[in-house]
Amino acid sequence: ALIEMGEERQHDHCWVQPGVSIWSERSEFEGWARKSGLSAVAAPAKALHFFWNTLQLIKVATAQGVPNLILSDDPVTSTREIETQIRKLSAETTASLPCVLKSAYRVRGGYGARIMRNLDDLKEWVPIWMNHVQESSGASLVYVEKYLEGARYYVQPFARLKSGEIQFFPVVDGSLMFEGKNWIEVCPAQSIDDHVQSKIEDYSERIL
Repeated sequence: ALIEMGEERQHDHCWVQPGVSIWSERSEFEGWARKSGLSAVAAPAKALHFFWNTLQLIKVATAQGVPNLILSDDPVTSTREIETQIRKLSAETTASLPCVLKSAYRVRGGYGARIMRNLDDLKEWVPIWMNHVQESSGASLVYVEKYLEGARYYVQPFARLKSGEIQFFPVVDGSLMFEGKNWIEVCPAQSIDDHVQSKIEDYSERIL
């Protein structure tokens, strides 16, 4: 469809914007548009790929002094490896159930994280979830994260200009979830205080 649009408007300069569809998260979109004779209004492919690779993002964040909840640096690829890692962490009193399983890559459409409350989950829904992660992200690579009861889930939208200037937009509260998928998002977030807001901006600026 992009190629046809480019051919039809070859004498006019045409821009295409993916909006908030799943295409807006694809690092290939910019290249597709360019090959079709169009200009994409989207984040740079390099930036999209950086945020798509969660482990790479966390590695950079850690180097900048931004804390995280990861319990082990070793990602796992199967239920057997998950069980082995959790038992090892429990024996070392590093962690205990419940814990959070997260995809090492951003899962398009959500469902990139699930709370595992007991080892029985490894036989019930974890294999199905990992298959979904594989289909959506291209890899069934996950890592184990500490579970915080009642934790809020905030999203900080931003724009980073070529000059390096960073513009923050109102924080989104996406805490109302089911199985890692947002049901309702509230913007601006009503429950955030000045201290948390300043921390979010500080950590975001370090990474950006």
